[in-house]
Amino acid sequence: MTKMQIRDAVFETNSSSSHSVTIDREEVVDLQLQKETLRDGVIRVELHHDGYGWEWYRYYKPENKIAYMVTQFAGGHLPSGCSDLSASDDHVALFREDTRCDWFLRTIEEASGCRVEITRSSEDTDWGYGINHQSVGRDIEEISDEADILKLVFGRNSYVETGNDNDYPPEKIQTDVGAPVQYFERILVSHMPDGIQFRLRENNGEGGYKNIELRTLSDGCLSTPDVTWPFRKKLQELIAEGDVVVGGFHVWLPYHDDAPDSQVAAFARRVAYEKHIDLFRGAKNMRVVRDFEVTFDLKPYVQDDDRRRSSPGIHDFMRQAEVTLLATSRDDTVDRLIELVADAENYAPKKEPTA
Repeated sequence: MTKMQIRDAVFETNSSSSHSVTIDREEVVDLQLQKETLRDGVIRVELHHDGYGWEWYRYYKPENKIAYMVTQFAGGHLPSGCSDLSASDDHVALFREDTRCDWFLRTIEEASGCRVEITRSSEDTDWGYGINHQSVGRDIEEISDEADILKLVFGRNSYVETGNDNDYPPEKIQTDVGAPVQYFERILVSHMPDGIQFRLRENNGEGGYKNIELRTLSDGCLSTPDVTWPFRKKLQELIAEGDVVVGGFHVWLPYHDDAPDSQVAAFARRVAYEKHIDLFRGAKNMRVVRDFEVTFDLKPYVQDDDRRRSSPGIHDFMRQAEVTLLATSRDDTVDRLIELVADAENYAPKKEPTA
């Protein structure tokens, strides 16, 4: 399934909020609407006072995707003149003053045979209703034709997502259609296949660097010296591109001495998930078992003189945690990993010359 995600160029920035639009261009669009909408001939869109900020949330309902997009076309806020209307009045004429928004709405109306009506959720227009300024769209023309509009608005697999760059997306994200959905649903599979099993552990090294252990049944344990980020990136790319299924993780981590096992287990799962976010995001052929298993062992917290605190916190525990990825390969990924590990010396940190 091919999806187009409009992120860097349009609604996502390097700042605090990060909004995105994902369009499934291979989906066959079903223009069927709720019976009430068809009976009345009106798609009712309500602009919500809370607006769109940092919260992790996905909008799948057509009316909510329309609300977000018309706010984008209006510059991330209510168009001028809205304060002269009551909340229940139709605001659509004000939004149509923007030619792009008019094209967007006409495309929806012509395809559905229904008129779009836009109201707002409260009388107050002094604040609210907006899109966080760091995510206000540029290059909205990336949505380039009527087909994109219809797939975005009516496609069941297309959505608008709000979030932020200061936090990781949750494993399950809240939506406007009821129960939360798996954030990385597109890469999930039901079970582990047969294949070559391997384990990949990233250990904490000196000076913030990492070293790697690769374990297979045939080759045993292969390890690297401390390596720089380019090596870790290449390792990640090999796994993401390979016919690989990740079945779980094992985490070694420090934690509060008096914490119940359930709390430690929840934190261990968070550690495994967040440390592999980039791998999940970059997955091409790689897949992950749904509800993957995470096990853990506790280890002592090591006081860092540069980060000395009266008591360590969650970020300290996260920083010292080490994770093993448990996976199966159905192609030559393991051979390619072994070749890369053998070349690890070329990725070792440069040593400062001694006086």
